[in-house]
Parts: sequence; structure tokens; C-alpha cells
Amino acid sequence: MSGIQNNPFHVILLAATISALFVSSSLSADMKILREQAEAGDANAQFHIGSMYENGSGVRQDYAEAAIWYRKAAERGMREHSTTLEY
Repeated sequence: MSGIQNNPFHVILLAATISALFVSSSLSADMKILREQAEAGDANAQFHIGSMYENGSGVRQDYAEAAIWYRKAAERGMREHSTTLEY
């Protein structure tokens, strides 16, 4: 008898895939809310998005996009965080 239930590798792969789908959809929803806040002028949200792009956390790493969001946060007075990103 063969099948997914008899192969531990397939069971683990299926579980990992399902888990990744839940995490991905959660990150997408969180990013949508965060982006809405950032676009509304929330400096903390702008800084957080910059950090996400700088580190590739939940998004594709993109230093140029990170710099855009860090600059927006700085223009809103966000100065207490430091970053290694050079403009």
C-alpha cells in the first residue's frame, strides 16, 4: 500500500506547505494594514516597512524601497531608531 499517509516525508512536506501558506497569507494581511497606516502618514509604520525591506522580512529584500520608507518616516519626525542603511 502506498500513498501520502504511508510516507513520513510526504506528510512532513504537506504539513510544511500548509503551514507556509497560513504564514504567507497572514503576512500579506499584516503588510496590507501596515502599508495603509504608512500611506496615511504613520511614521512608525513607515519605519517598520523600511526595516522589513532592508532585512527581507516578509517581503523581497530591497534597499532602495527601504530607503524610501525610512526617508518618509524621517520626514515625519521618526528619529529615535537607527539603521545601518546608507542613503
